[in-house]
Amino acid sequence: MLALALVVLLWPEPKKGVAVLRRWGVAEPDERQVGVALRYLRRRRLWYPVLIFGIPLLSEVLGLPAASDAGQAWLLPVLLGGVLGEVVAQRPVSGTRREASLERRGVFDLVPVWAVVLHGLLLGWLLVVRVGERVR
Repeated sequence: MLALALVVLLWPEPKKGVAVLRRWGVAEPDERQVGVALRYLRRRRLWYPVLIFGIPLLSEVLGLPAASDAGQAWLLPVLLGGVLGEVVAQRPVSGTRREASLERRGVFDLVPVWAVVLHGLLLGWLLVVRVGERVR
């Protein structure tokens, strides 16, 4: 139920597709480009909750070891769900062949600054927790 609520709340609208394309350097995206961007965003949003909630269930069924601390049990499913969601969303689109220009791109062309900062903070927090456990 929570996964369905997440999908509904985070479902991308055409405005979000235009914003993503502008962030990627497309000044005035046309309807076809927005459609492709929306298809990518919707595939990604559809798979994230399924994978985030499905990976822990699958690990229990397979008898894989769980995280030692319940507070950190969410980290592996979120990371794996995110990676697998991106892989699934990147499936080739049927139809005409698309090509990208060969331009040098930076990290922030692919990932927003807030995401890099958030991942850095999460990594720092995880390291502090792990070091704190070892000290005790």
